Amino acid sequence: LITPGFLGLDQLLYVAFKKKVANLDHYYDRQNNIIFKFILRLNVPFLARFISNRHYKCLTESLNKVYDIVVIVNPEALPLAYLDRIKKTSKKTVIYFWDGSVTKPKIKLYSGLDGVSIYSFDRSDCKKYGFHYLPLFIPEDSSPSNISNKNIDFCFVASCHYQRLSLAEELHKLSLLYGYSAEIRISAPSVFHFYYFRMLSFIRGYKVEIFSSALNHQNYLAVIARSKVVVDMISDPNQSGVS
Repeated sequence: LITPGFLGLDQLLYVAFKKKVANLDHYYDRQNNIIFKFILRLNVPFLARFISNRHYKCLTESLNKVYDIVVIVNPEALPLAYLDRIKKTSKKTVIYFWDGSVTKPKIKLYSGLDGVSIYSFDRSDCKKYGFHYLPLFIPEDSSPSNISNKNIDFCFVASCHYQRLSLAEELHKLSLLYGYSAEIRISAPSVFHFYYFRMLSFIRGYKVEIFSSALNHQNYLAVIARSKVVVDMISDPNQSGVS
């Protein structure tokens, strides 16, 4: 199992797979540090490729057995040359994308690859690139045990970007204007993004709070369970996959 480290979903996937298989090895798609993620997202020439190659060189060298199946979730830093090495260590290789090519254009590079079963939550990508459609997974514990106490009128819990920040501010104003009980939590776990959006929020005169850490999964489910309305916003209006 190869996953990104993202809002605890990596551990949810690990636990779910562990229930289904006798032996499971778990690796990460990229180094879990802010500098590497920053370089990767900016696609700094040569440097991003060098760091990705170095990371996957160490990863593939540690694959010292033949696996029945390798599942790679939402690869962002995986060089295609190292994907070939991974395929040689597994009887079956599966890739699943929970992002669309609208926000991650490199996804289109996986179109037409031999020896790999590729799935996506984005119907448009499936049609354009020949992927198999598969909705986002739902953890077994995603149904809260008590949903009778709906004491939050609406909630909005999301990672921060420009449109979500603006929406969060509007929802904050709405809750104050009409006296709604609201749980509005937008988070920017990256230090760089946290201070960037804090500064942007200050310049624009926003009053909504930006958090430096995301809600853990259990608290997130608890907020949803207590909310009468759940507000969500996709990353891009052209994206057809939704969570």
